Amino acid sequence: MVVGSGAGGGAMAYRLARRGWRVLIIERGFRLDAHPDSRSERAMFFERRASDDRPLLLNGKPNRLAIGGVTGGGTSLYGATLARPSPWDFEPGRLMAERLDRELWEWPISYDTLEPYLELGEDLLGVAGDHQAPSDPLGRRRKPYSQPPPNFAPINETVAERLERRALP
Repeated sequence: MVVGSGAGGGAMAYRLARRGWRVLIIERGFRLDAHPDSRSERAMFFERRASDDRPLLLNGKPNRLAIGGVTGGGTSLYGATLARPSPWDFEPGRLMAERLDRELWEWPISYDTLEPYLELGEDLLGVAGDHQAPSDPLGRRRKPYSQPPPNFAPINETVAERLERRALP
């Protein structure tokens, strides 16, 4: 049984099924395409109609988690974007090292340990990209992606060209 059908749960269920396991995915959210407001950016992101509906107190005030409370989780809500973490993400308190003990800011697992699994997941999900492109602040893949990045839409070509001219790649 896999809880959640987002990128992690969906990929795990797929791998298990490919190995001959019988898999049941449990999902608490509704199908995004079945929601009457699924095409409304205001409803989905600002009014958080697709967010997790469990009550939460944030700084003493009622709030809702800004994550996908829909089938596929935040992965489907945010357009299936799979940004590779940066090596710096595994040391989140590094910049506050003088104030925190090292065991409070350093993760018990490193980027290098997870990198082969990041590549496996990217290949499984068909992530496209250029492994030699500048990727700061994201981690850089060491071997080529299984498919090249898609072409930009014309408006994005214009934006990219202007950024490059100003040395802002």
